[in-house]
Amino acid sequence: MNRVKLLTQLPEDELRARLTDKDAETRFVAAWAISEKKLPWYKELIGMLTDKESAVRMSARRSLIILAFDILNPGWDEQQAAIAAGKKPAKPVKTPKSVDFGPSPDVGKSGQVSAQKKWTQWFEKNGDKVSSKSESDPKSSTSTKKP
Repeated sequence: MNRVKLLTQLPEDELRARLTDKDAETRFVAAWAISEKKLPWYKELIGMLTDKESAVRMSARRSLIILAFDILNPGWDEQQAAIAAGKKPAKPVKTPKSVDFGPSPDVGKSGQVSAQKKWTQWFEKNGDKVSSKSESDPKSSTSTKKP
């Protein structure tokens, strides 16, 4: 997890460059870091669903699931923080919603492409609701442009 922490501290342009690094572990960690930073880079993640390394594909899938979860469950993090602090959340806690269009770890190229199409369709419909830390954090020095 130390590499994830290191990559989440990189400026966005440097993190983006790591998504296409020759080293599979670097691509894996970079894909993971995207959801940790709440970056709206779903197009890049969708592209990674056909990476030659299964672990990289699964890291991209994980981040897509998290970005989609954040869209479907606005305010979830704040609710959970309030509960953890022993406070009553501002909004009632609802059963969270999620989506997962794959691909599974062992699926072939056609399954990977199929997952890309499903994720693309979902984000084309819902992607405008993606928010990022850098958009809401005035102290952030990173770019807020969406892909």
